Amino acid sequence: MSTNNEAEALKAEGNKLAKQQNWAAAAKKYEQATAIDPSCAVYWSNLALCYSKMNLLIEYKTASAKTVEADPSFVKGYVRLANAHHRLFEFEDEKKTLEKGLEMHPNHTELTKMMTNVMKEITSREKFQQVLLTVPDVKPILLGGVSGEGLSDMVEPLAAASPCFFGLKRSVLPPISKKYKDLSKVSDGVKDIIEAFFNGDVKAQWVLSSDSGALEVEGYLLNDSVPVMRVSLYPPTGFQYQTEQHPQYHNTLTLEDKRSIGVVLMHRLLREHGFNMGKQLHEMVIFGLVTELTKVSSRLCDILFFLCT
Repeated sequence: MSTNNEAEALKAEGNKLAKQQNWAAAAKKYEQATAIDPSCAVYWSNLALCYSKMNLLIEYKTASAKTVEADPSFVKGYVRLANAHHRLFEFEDEKKTLEKGLEMHPNHTELTKMMTNVMKEITSREKFQQVLLTVPDVKPILLGGVSGEGLSDMVEPLAAASPCFFGLKRSVLPPISKKYKDLSKVSDGVKDIIEAFFNGDVKAQWVLSSDSGALEVEGYLLNDSVPVMRVSLYPPTGFQYQTEQHPQYHNTLTLEDKRSIGVVLMHRLLREHGFNMGKQLHEMVIFGLVTELTKVSSRLCDILFFLCT
């Protein structure tokens, strides 16, 4: 059997397995086919699909890039590569991929739609603020990012009026962190997340929405580009969290762990930065940036100040 016929036979076997949604077995067939003929874009594209279905996002991106490299005129390669960048939160790279795809296929409906969506994503994410949440060296006098030495004019009278409250000893981390001090019962696959979010350093990105008055927060491990947790605090619906964007951890964390991570992420952010968040949202209400939902936003302001102080 010639090498081309052998590669085609492997592709046919892979196609049968893919129809059965046996993605791992199908991927092995396509991997063998690409090893025989790495110049065939279809083999790489089919392999990329399998990796996508298995949530192997780095492999998905690599195979999709190989698809484009093998045949720059193959539109599915651009679609898959752009989607891989999107799922990895690499939105600028997604934009560049779509620009190249649209140069080859100017009127392609799916590429055009994806470009519209990623431009909206990039624009919305420009409003996010990034902070590093660390474990403080000393216990805070006040929560919310208000220092004891530089209390604002608004807080100083409160401190004078309520010396007992302002004299309370506050822990460096939220009380829920104590629950995860002992990691002996935590599975190895999620220990790094549990340790970082409850007792270590994590990255956080947040935005106060002028449309809904919601506080939206994303929490990342320090070396990750995809957030482990996305949390929103919106008075009409309360506290919401999701981990679907990070399939590795979404499938390994327990439901209780997910909720606890969402809670501790929101608490840590509010403890370190909530005072200024409340001030920002208050200004958004005052200057009319939040109009239809002023009452909702004002209530959220009250929640932020309450949690922070």
